[in-house]
Amino acid sequence: MSRRGALDPLLASEVVKRLPLLDGTRDPMDVRAALHSLKGSAAMAGYPDLALVIGQKSARLREGDPSSLAELRELFEQVLLRLESGE
Repeated sequence: MSRRGALDPLLASEVVKRLPLLDGTRDPMDVRAALHSLKGSAAMAGYPDLALVIGQKSARLREGDPSSLAELRELFEQVLLRLESGE
């Protein structure tokens, strides 16, 4: 099994753990920490493109783009569905 497949359950658990922090009511520092953690987890699990997108959307969020938080939440919901289905 490749590293990517072997670490999918770990990435899925990180997404489940961190997704509630992206509900729009949390302290911005907590959100940034969650995104940083998820970006690193995605990269370590073998998903460099996902890590790149997380980084780009995080930068937009830091720059004050409020739509990026909803986009990130939707992204992680899709990631979780794909990981759980084995895609």
